[in-house]
Amino acid sequence: MMKIHLLLKKEDIDKQKMADNKIAVVFDVLLATSTITSALEFGAKEVIPVLDGKEAKKEAEGREKDHFVLVGEYQGKTIDGFLSPNPLELREKIEGKSVILSTTNGTVALKSSAEAKAVYAVSLMNCKAVANHILKDYQGETIVVVCSGSSNEFNAEDFHGAGCFIDCLIKEYDKEFFLTDSAYAARCFYHAHNQNSDDILKDSRVGRMLSKHGFDQEIEFVSQQNVFATVPILIDRKRIIDAANDSVYKKGEESMSLKPEVKALLEAYAQNPVPPLEQLPLAEARKGFEQSAKLMSKAEKLANTKDFKIQGYKDEIKIRLYSPDGTDGTKLPAIVYYHGGGWVIGNIETHDALCHTLSNEAGCIVVSVDYSLAPESKFPVAVEDSYLAAKWVFENADEMNIDENFIAVAGDSAGGNLAAVVSYLAVQRQTPSIAYQMLFYPSTGFEYTPSYEKYGEGYYLTKSTMTWFREQYLNSPEDTQNPLAAPLLIPDEITPLLPPAYILTAELDPLCDGGEHFAAKLKNAGVETEYVCAPGMLHGFLGMTEYLPDGKEAIKAAAEAIKKRSALKPVE
Repeated sequence: MMKIHLLLKKEDIDKQKMADNKIAVVFDVLLATSTITSALEFGAKEVIPVLDGKEAKKEAEGREKDHFVLVGEYQGKTIDGFLSPNPLELREKIEGKSVILSTTNGTVALKSSAEAKAVYAVSLMNCKAVANHILKDYQGETIVVVCSGSSNEFNAEDFHGAGCFIDCLIKEYDKEFFLTDSAYAARCFYHAHNQNSDDILKDSRVGRMLSKHGFDQEIEFVSQQNVFATVPILIDRKRIIDAANDSVYKKGEESMSLKPEVKALLEAYAQNPVPPLEQLPLAEARKGFEQSAKLMSKAEKLANTKDFKIQGYKDEIKIRLYSPDGTDGTKLPAIVYYHGGGWVIGNIETHDALCHTLSNEAGCIVVSVDYSLAPESKFPVAVEDSYLAAKWVFENADEMNIDENFIAVAGDSAGGNLAAVVSYLAVQRQTPSIAYQMLFYPSTGFEYTPSYEKYGEGYYLTKSTMTWFREQYLNSPEDTQNPLAAPLLIPDEITPLLPPAYILTAELDPLCDGGEHFAAKLKNAGVETEYVCAPGMLHGFLGMTEYLPDGKEAIKAAAEAIKKRSALKPVE
């Protein structure tokens, strides 16, 4: 038997109880949940509910300007610089965009309900669609209907909407419900007034206020019953999509069809489980990663190599120079490469095949850097090692036949983080001159993102491993706010001065959103940036070329980008 309970205002939400297998159904008929329903119906990509205008602006940071809109009100007044949340005003402005929405009551109620097993945003316009969706996907859970209310007070319009939803549930369900008294009262109220929803809304406290400001047309619009099939559901505790139409939603499993080679690789991992890196002794973790890397990636053609030792921040560090055949005496562009491995594992050997291939495909010199690893060398030692290596290459360019007018930095994962940070330091310290930055599925910050939650389990790189990496690398939580650790935090006044960029992410990677946000940050600052997201690929796929052919193609594409960029006049 399903149980239906009703809360009369958002202040009654108990987050601990919500986490106990509850389904939350949130109403703010005037206007937040009606706005959300309409926005998705009118073609918005998603709606991101936030608590206030400040959080909305923070959420917008790093997004491309034409890919989102800020929508919001506080105490009934549109927030300065935001669009009004009135649905009819938004209709022509949101198609294909992310709507970042801040309201006084509804978005707060949604955020407060986020611990529930599932959270839906419901209005009079889509009660039946949401009721049918819940009945199809769930059995036996308690449904908690939340009336957002206003300023810690009960609102009649939310109560009316809740009654409509409860009535739809009961009519569509062929089994018995248990209704608490509050849920029963809402259904009775709806039955008494279901023919005059418009009047209920207009005569309510919030409705009278809206009518006074000339919003009668909007009230009539949102008072329509069951006119939309939209099912707004909160996913990743972060954003609301239409579960009826959005391909990323499917209860209990990932809806996308994995590429056969990716599926085979993930199944091989599942059938031959090894302890996670964070559960192994450090030396064993490093050895295992190196052995695996050599099996999973092999170079089809070898470049010429030469090893050097140079002075790092604290100790000497090793570097390896790769140069293509037949280029003796010719000055070539160069890439200073920083390997991935969470700042904790990895070395020149783990990325040897990638550097051979990149050197040959791009026709350039690659200098791979064996920077100091954590936890023996905590932040910012790896940063300073990486910077000093780039500076050394610049200062010794002539003797290595490197064209000092085109020295790029590149790296994957943690190495992509270091490449971005070296670019920043080179601007700050006014040397060396970095012509290009190539970031492959980089770590760009430590804030929550939807991809981190969505792909943090079962897609090779896990949340627990990432947490372990960060614990080994950083000295304290304060380091997460340092742009030398989190390049998304590079100051706005510096960002326009950064070198042109090529940023590659992988679709099934927890770090995907961070890379995309950094690309957007650069583009919005006027930095020439090429952003590529490899569809259906995992984190680290450039080092899995024996199993994932897309990795080979992605390296070739990156090499082409370097050749095109190096053929141009260097950006001043």
